[in-house]
Amino acid sequence: MSDPNAGRLGPIDQVYAALRAGALLVGVAYIFLAKPGGGTGDDVPIAFAVFATYGAVLYTAGLGWLRDPKRKGRFYVVLGGCDLVFVVVLMHLTGGEASPFYRALYLWVAMPAFYFGLRAGTIASAVAFVVFVSVFDSNTHNAWDFLVRAGGLLLHGPVIGYLVARDRDRDRRLAELEAQLAQSKSG
Repeated sequence: MSDPNAGRLGPIDQVYAALRAGALLVGVAYIFLAKPGGGTGDDVPIAFAVFATYGAVLYTAGLGWLRDPKRKGRFYVVLGGCDLVFVVVLMHLTGGEASPFYRALYLWVAMPAFYFGLRAGTIASAVAFVVFVSVFDSNTHNAWDFLVRAGGLLLHGPVIGYLVARDRDRDRRLAELEAQLAQSKSG
């Protein structure tokens, strides 16, 4: 008996694709709402055009991977790496740590934490922390501002990863108990 969901994109895949579309809309809104002469020039529209292009190319090329549960994780690792590079470039283009796009690091951390769990969430938080520290200007902000921002990045991934892992463990245990109950009723 074959899996009726084989070859279909799951709910997580659909949410990730919708988040990418939302990010593109945010970028378009930023382009239109940013203060004229705010230093963005033509770089931000070009960056978001690149984001749309590489996203479309990766999703088109990676559709086979997305439909194969054994290779889906690899697709999200490649996509996450490209997205991190995009966020870093976008932060650089829009003011470093003063960029409104530094908050995209929180979303970037959440995605691997949600898909892969605690370990990936912790690693993603550490990477985002390093990115943030590399652009943070201690002459502009005080230590408390640094602690709040950096602490949020460091806690975000492990918390989401832990909650996802706990939920998946409960689902697994529930499925085992249901299987045992069905076996005991039939036996």
